Amino acid sequence: MLGLTLLAAWACETPVSVDGFEKRLARSERALELLEWGALTRAAEVLEAELPCIYGVVRRPALGMFFRVQGWARLYYGESDAVAWLAAAQLTDPEFGYSTPLRGPMAEAWSLGAELARAPTGGEKPLKKALINGRRDRAVSQALPRVVQFDPPGVTVLLGPGESLQRATRKARQP
Repeated sequence: MLGLTLLAAWACETPVSVDGFEKRLARSERALELLEWGALTRAAEVLEAELPCIYGVVRRPALGMFFRVQGWARLYYGESDAVAWLAAAQLTDPEFGYSTPLRGPMAEAWSLGAELARAPTGGEKPLKKALINGRRDRAVSQALPRVVQFDPPGVTVLLGPGESLQRATRKARQP
């Protein structure tokens, strides 16, 4: 997976449309349905790299899908923060549910993500001129990954688990 610190240096040659991003998200979820792990992990890397280049506001269901794709790819790679990404998915898009039951390690990770999503948020207050995981009205735990979309649209910052909102503000100011 791409390191989140690498994203600060990502130079966007062209903006990424919200529509195009959401279409790639849908294809990556289809790869998950088919258990095509190679396609899913490649898509997760591309989506993570594209996120800071999005011009426009990504809606909550798409952000939930982004967190699911990232969480499952991280689980496949055995990364320790996979459950935090799945928790962010469930918190961001609480209406989502899989049509067929998950089994084995996937069911366990999804269940642990649900527990983490229900944990108290605490910590940082929301930024006044930004959407955090698609919402303006509440804080999201620093233990979870967050997508910060600044007003006016055009600056999107991905924070990994444990990164502060101050870091998002600093990243947003970078040329």
